[in-house]
Amino acid sequence: MPVLLVFLVWVSRRPVESRYEEAEAVQQVQKGEHLETIDVVWEAPEEFQEWVKAYRNRDMRMDLGEGLILAQERRVTMKRLIVTHPEEALRMAIADEDRVGLPEEIIELLEFSVSDAGEFERVVSCYTGGFVRPIGAPDEECFVKMDEKRYRAFTYGRRAELQTKDRISVHGISIDDVMAVSPDPVLRKGLLAESFGKQRQFASEEELDSYIAMTLADEDTLGPAVVRGSESLIAESTWTEGNKRILYLRVRFADQDSAYEPVSLATAQSHQDDVAEHYRIASYGKLNVITVFPDVITLAENKSGYVGQGLGKMMDEARDAAIILGQSKGLDWDYRNYDFYTIISDGGIGGYAGIAQVGGRKSHHQKGYTSLRTSGHEFGHNLGLSHAYYNYTSDLSPRGSTPSNGAGLIEYGHRFSLMSAQNGSDMSNPALPHFTAHEKWSLDWVTDSDIVDITTGDQSGTYRLYQNDHQDVTGLRAIRIPSGGLYSKYWLSYRTAWRQPNRNSDNDFLLNGILFNWSGSGGGTSTLLDMTPYSDEGSKGSGSTARDNSDKWDAPLVIGRTYTDSESNVSVTPIARGGTGPNEYIDVHIHLATGTEVSLLTENDACTATVPDSQTATGTDWTALDFDDSAWPFSGLLGVGYDTNSNYLPYFGVDVRSSMRNNSESCYIRVPFTIKGGLDLADISALKLRMRYDDGFVAYLNGVKIAEDNAPGFPEWDSGATGNRRDSLAEDYQEFIVDLGLEALVPGENVLAIHGLNNGSGSSDFLIQPKLSAVLERGANHPPTVSLTANTLAVPVGQDIVFTASGSDPDGDTLAYAWDYDIENEFAPEGMNQAEAVRRWTSEGWYAVTVTCSDHKGGISRDRVLVKVGNPSSKGVVSGRVLQGGLPVAGARVFVEESGQQSITMEDGTYLLAGLSSASQITIKAMQDGEVFQSSMVMPVTPRPALEGLDFWGHLSVVPRAPAQVLTVTPSYTSADITTPIQLTAQVWNNTQAEEIFVPLGDTWKYLDTGEDPGRSWIDASFDDSAWATGVAELGYGDSQATVASYGSDASNKHITTWFRRRFSATDVSEVSRLKLSVKRDDGVRVFLNGSEIARDNLTLGTVSSETEAWNDISSTYEGILIQFVVDPELLVEGENVIAAEVHQEDATSSDLSFDLELSG
Repeated sequence: MPVLLVFLVWVSRRPVESRYEEAEAVQQVQKGEHLETIDVVWEAPEEFQEWVKAYRNRDMRMDLGEGLILAQERRVTMKRLIVTHPEEALRMAIADEDRVGLPEEIIELLEFSVSDAGEFERVVSCYTGGFVRPIGAPDEECFVKMDEKRYRAFTYGRRAELQTKDRISVHGISIDDVMAVSPDPVLRKGLLAESFGKQRQFASEEELDSYIAMTLADEDTLGPAVVRGSESLIAESTWTEGNKRILYLRVRFADQDSAYEPVSLATAQSHQDDVAEHYRIASYGKLNVITVFPDVITLAENKSGYVGQGLGKMMDEARDAAIILGQSKGLDWDYRNYDFYTIISDGGIGGYAGIAQVGGRKSHHQKGYTSLRTSGHEFGHNLGLSHAYYNYTSDLSPRGSTPSNGAGLIEYGHRFSLMSAQNGSDMSNPALPHFTAHEKWSLDWVTDSDIVDITTGDQSGTYRLYQNDHQDVTGLRAIRIPSGGLYSKYWLSYRTAWRQPNRNSDNDFLLNGILFNWSGSGGGTSTLLDMTPYSDEGSKGSGSTARDNSDKWDAPLVIGRTYTDSESNVSVTPIARGGTGPNEYIDVHIHLATGTEVSLLTENDACTATVPDSQTATGTDWTALDFDDSAWPFSGLLGVGYDTNSNYLPYFGVDVRSSMRNNSESCYIRVPFTIKGGLDLADISALKLRMRYDDGFVAYLNGVKIAEDNAPGFPEWDSGATGNRRDSLAEDYQEFIVDLGLEALVPGENVLAIHGLNNGSGSSDFLIQPKLSAVLERGANHPPTVSLTANTLAVPVGQDIVFTASGSDPDGDTLAYAWDYDIENEFAPEGMNQAEAVRRWTSEGWYAVTVTCSDHKGGISRDRVLVKVGNPSSKGVVSGRVLQGGLPVAGARVFVEESGQQSITMEDGTYLLAGLSSASQITIKAMQDGEVFQSSMVMPVTPRPALEGLDFWGHLSVVPRAPAQVLTVTPSYTSADITTPIQLTAQVWNNTQAEEIFVPLGDTWKYLDTGEDPGRSWIDASFDDSAWATGVAELGYGDSQATVASYGSDASNKHITTWFRRRFSATDVSEVSRLKLSVKRDDGVRVFLNGSEIARDNLTLGTVSSETEAWNDISSTYEGILIQFVVDPELLVEGENVIAAEVHQEDATSSDLSFDLELSG
């Protein structure tokens, strides 16, 4: 009867979310059996806490059955949280004191509290098949070893990137083989500190703070802090410098022939000679590597006994055997006396080519992967480097955040760093694949004295940048300048060593240009930027090694071209090269337009703060200038925050730990400041907000929102940050241009209000420290003008044409010239940074020759002529304009889809596509900064000899400085004889018309998350979706979605496709002249309007089914980006409309899914 009673109580509460029937589940839990198939139930931890309260209050044994089921579900859920959200798992952990009095059967199902010393290991696998990561395979993994048991460790906060350490202080929780690790090595209660499994009483706060600082410093030091048996440090200087010895252990398995070698001694020695030479050259002689090769070691077991144990069991046996073998020969083969050691085995032990500890001593290479390309790469991990990346974008901007085909930052994608995964003999040539300048700086091979860090306008000028890929080079090796976007710094370098003849003209780009690597201000990853990301789109579906590889050779910014980052106000122009080896150089002009800055608010100004509750204020009332904050409990000097350790202690004067930690993720802060009479608001041209912050914020100036990061779309008083911000980033000021606040500034008193956001109330630290400055109007930079002429515009094949650019600058600035001969991404040396160029073509055709004139400061002007070479009877020319609000758009990219042919619009918005085959149809598109323009003609089109008037129209609802109405006529120009009729089309642009939102972001949707294909008719208006679930967007799972959809019962085999539908009404559709779709998706998406497909991204261009996987995984960096599409307004119908979308995962193990969209016109 008690069992039956428990069963009935359970049914009334809610169903068990498992594959077992309820009664069977109760019986099995009561028998103490482990339910392997119980699903994750996110509310289980809270429901278990409620059961604990009820159990303690009633002390009724008959509740044990329900408690066991809840404890089991909680265990499964907590284990998942440890893996996906370790900070949340630690927050929900049950303290030891709260377990007292609970039944033993319950306690056995709870997580295990950890407080001890352990060995920490960060491991990165470099996979076979070009190092491309297989679907579902891990990237970097962490492990903690304690008492001979090895746990998969999950870190966050300051330990998110912790490298391998022989011994750290571990606090956390574990379930089975997984452990959530706290970022804090020391737990403090008053003056009592717990670390390394021991408690220690300190005499003063200063003594305790000093101990914590020392412990943190030990963790931040490169290398695992290993000592010899004599307790003397291994490294002669630092972890990355000096003389290093590698123990090279070749092994065979018991079931292999006694003469088997995974690599011959001669080959191994040759490969390691390459490694040694490479590191000697790349480090400028600071690192010298000697490899010792013991005899081949025969392991005790067959090969099958070591699968998956490359750095574990196999490594342990091999190194112990080497000691004994060495002793028998009177040789020192004891791994403890070496700086690094690696094991080489037959393949099949893992799916990787090589695996290594990051910042540690161990690595494992499988047969066939011992050359510099792999061995040098894995050794780079041992030194502390991560993989090098490539930014794959469809934007005109090299650092554009609009991914191409779902791919953005591509791991392994860097073409010129050994920490990538490129194929080819050049990657095993010791002189070529150097680390990036940023990577060398993080290893201390390039020091601060070898670089120039440009941060202010008075540093603008011309710098002589020397090659950095030769051991004996002297002089400036890198230039660091501010960047906008995801990372804060560009690293500029000059690479000349890449001179292999099989590269044809590819290395000419390196010889005549500078490489841009993108990174933060500290360590972290290096990302290659392609300064012409649009020149050759490359392959869509290939792996990360080769994706867009054909486009990377022209990545350098070549002589004569100017790159301007309008966000950081920096312009870069290579102007000339010279010198002889090894001291070859390139002269680079850097212009940083910082203007005259006046501080409005300093990092130490007075502030007030409160940890809000539902009664603190309504909405954003608290951000207004006249809000009364006199009752707020905290006041003092900026910043505001707390830290359970000491990292942030120098940065805040207001400590909110007592009210915020474990209670709230939000903190309201108000900082008053005064605009005094000596500062005229009319003289302020820009506002800059600089922030130290951990983890997110929303900033307001006199009640107007001016900036945000890591913040939800509509923050509430109890909101938290949408992501974690690493401590190393939080301590550096991040700059935000906040010109939205210009209109909000007033003479006299003002207030900066900041909603500080933490990622989890149990976070170990929190920081908000702002600075606000005004940039005074500087002398306006006036762009140059240029006109282009040629001595002839029609020549036979092979005959020279002389082009002359006549440029002038109203400010008297020196001009630079860049030439484009319409030859796609082929290198062209003619006229580099010269006003005159002589060029001939070897193939007949039409060629649009463009010259771009720059004043080195961001001002540019272009002119273009059309050249006829030979008799191109089968070639056509297409021309037109790009317009926004009826006004011309300069600098837009017009291109032929699936082709390298393109044109950049002139100041008058015109473009010219030449040399197009008139034998087939093509699709032409136009875009700028993620904005996609609508074609005035139906695509595809056939390029006839002169297809004129193919205009593109923008769809922004508000166009700055546009007249209220603009009349345009298409074509704007044409050439025809007097008897040929010309068709003209007039377009009236109403720039006062307000944008209408038909389907807003955050709307309510019907959705199908069963994984079962709804059939073809699901996109139609007549389809019955009444049985579908209903939820508010954003919809999906794995992140902070408003509505959590189901992925099925198996986390390793999730549904590939989820479907969404939304009905909406539209009136007066005949007046809708433009329609824009903005979509948030993870991973691939297809969208339909009234049964017609209107958008597709990151999916095959062919047939799509419910099992069709997305091309690429959308990384967390790009999940929040809205991709935009132009939609034919003719698809709207009067009255009810239906918009439908299907979202596809990259594979069945994908961790998250996201969907939301906006349709506007």
